[in-house]
Amino acid sequence: MRLDEYIREKFNLSRSEAQKLNKEGLVLVNDEIKANSYIVSREDDITIEEKDYSIKAEKGEVPVIY
Repeated sequence: MRLDEYIREKFNLSRSEAQKLNKEGLVLVNDEIKANSYIVSREDDITIEEKDYSIKAEKGEVPVIY
């Protein structure tokens, strides 16, 4: 299975999201960056680094839920 497909399946992401994580260098296979087309084997150690997400508030009313 391709690396991007493996990430997509295991983390419930779209394939393009998985490819983007890898292109950003956040996916390591055996402590190395590999291409999205890399074929994953059972012996591979796959690590996904945390990504810092920030959300910007939009102008307008914010509903308050009680």
